[in-house]
Amino acid sequence: MVSAIAEGEHRIVAEDAQGNRTILFSANNQGAISGGGSVDGVPTNTTADKLQVIPYGGAVVSTGQRIILQTKLSAADGLDATDAFIQLCFTRPDGSEKILASTDLGYTTDYPAATPATHWIDLGTGYQLLEGERLRIGSRLGTPSMISIQDDA
Repeated sequence: MVSAIAEGEHRIVAEDAQGNRTILFSANNQGAISGGGSVDGVPTNTTADKLQVIPYGGAVVSTGQRIILQTKLSAADGLDATDAFIQLCFTRPDGSEKILASTDLGYTTDYPAATPATHWIDLGTGYQLLEGERLRIGSRLGTPSMISIQDDA
């Protein structure tokens, strides 16, 4: 199905066992983070100058926490999970990188056509960090991240 970028904002949050959330990154879906979209789950632009590198830094996410992608739509709309393309780069303490995709974040279910624009919604169940795992958002090596959330057109 042909779709378009779902207009709105995104943020990546870390949630601890008590449900407290810390914002790790936020961006507008129409900006560089969307990479121009992802019709049928395939990125429109894959050239380096069209993709955004999330700066390395911020809070360290560790065992017992989840990484969750959220969106707040600009207007009520539906979301098509199969058309989305998500590539989030995180860095481990040893400098190696871990890439999280839609399935890692549990974003595999569509949202209905009248999904409201008034509040943040979790896209999926989130990525539960493994025992002993520690991650920090962003890349020290220049690996781009992409969050292309598509509507259900």
